[in-house]
Amino acid sequence: MTSGKGTLPGLKELIPSDFYYEYRDAVERIKNVEGVVRVVSHYDTDGITAGAIICTALRREGIPYHVSIIKGFGPSYMESLESEDFPLLILSDMGSGLLDRVATLGDRVIIIDHHIPQDPIEEILELNCHRHRIDGTKDACGATLSFLLAISIDAGNWDLLPIAITGAIGDKQNIETGFKGVNKKLVDAGVRAGLLTQRDGIHLPGNTMVEAIRDSISPYFTGLAGNDDATGSWLERFGVDPQENPDKLASQDQHVLPSAIVLKLLEQGTRPEIVEDLFREKYFRPSDCLDLQEFGGEIDACGRRDLAGMGLAHAMGDPSVTQEAKRVRQEYIENVRSQLHDVESNPPEIMKSIQYFELDNDAYAGVVAGIGMHYMFSQDRPTLALNDSDGEIKVSARGTTHLVEHGLDLARAMDKASSEFDGRGGGHPVAAGANLPSANKDAFLERVDSLVSWQMGEEK
Repeated sequence: MTSGKGTLPGLKELIPSDFYYEYRDAVERIKNVEGVVRVVSHYDTDGITAGAIICTALRREGIPYHVSIIKGFGPSYMESLESEDFPLLILSDMGSGLLDRVATLGDRVIIIDHHIPQDPIEEILELNCHRHRIDGTKDACGATLSFLLAISIDAGNWDLLPIAITGAIGDKQNIETGFKGVNKKLVDAGVRAGLLTQRDGIHLPGNTMVEAIRDSISPYFTGLAGNDDATGSWLERFGVDPQENPDKLASQDQHVLPSAIVLKLLEQGTRPEIVEDLFREKYFRPSDCLDLQEFGGEIDACGRRDLAGMGLAHAMGDPSVTQEAKRVRQEYIENVRSQLHDVESNPPEIMKSIQYFELDNDAYAGVVAGIGMHYMFSQDRPTLALNDSDGEIKVSARGTTHLVEHGLDLARAMDKASSEFDGRGGGHPVAAGANLPSANKDAFLERVDSLVSWQMGEEK
């Protein structure tokens, strides 16, 4: 495809040749389908944007589709899919960790996933980057892999790139290292073609500086979050007017504030690379100056507040849901901040090589564990957030790139430990999850602690 600023790369320039031919097979299946295509995707930013990209590409081809955004692919949902009559099912941002279940649906399945997969099953066409030496933690996500399918169907779908990059940002694939691999190739091409713009500098939403610091959840400022007086005093200490608009700071404040933020976060124990990451490039859609980080936050909030349909409509550009999605995002931030404040007051339990806490709402587990891992908790061990509901424990585990570089692999730890206690788990080395019976919680934690100890070289 040629844009106003040059030629955009073709699929062969973006992925290895063996992966390319799998995509061509998927395109052939989609274009030859007769009937309604079933699309199922995950409920977070990455999953919803992946689903939005696939549905938009199908709609543009005149192919009817039926889409569902779900939290998990449990046995009951599997049974409902088995009872449905569809010629083709596309699973996006999920499926590779459940190939044994999906195999019951036969050869009418296409999986698009970036999580660590099970052993391959011949009947299933699986577009998983891990099988082609592409890291699904940093190099590609569900949305960018789905975008590759969209441009394989029609190069005119390059205009969906901002949605794909929104998914990658939502999946935190640019955290600590910036974009890499397929993601970087797409971003670089998008910037050259005018499909994306980027700006440096920290982004603090809010009408006043006191709101921006007080209400921020990422970064999260311990002792300041939710506290007007403490935040105002902190800003005044550095000569920054608490009532000034963040976008209209005086020139001297624009230099003072970043230094103050860096000092505060380092005092909290935040790792230097996490602090540095706050000042990396921010990405925007130039046609409407859409901030992709904020956009992704709105989509994610809809998914986690059981409003995934609204999130999907928002991702697909339906203007009728824009204001409501923004309102949902604000409520979600307030709820997350409340959860963070509770955990700040009641720190995680510390074991030899892991730390964990429990919370009542599983919708906030991953985000609270991730934010806490970066800005609140001990940096020398991963964090597990546990939610106990209806006899089942749901676990969200989060680490850092630094820990992964020293041996941590949460995907394998969650998979192995949960499988030993009648559960299932998986994900990425830096971020993973598991489900298991509540009665096995303590034994599971002990096993994860032992596995992480071994991974980190603390126990041989």
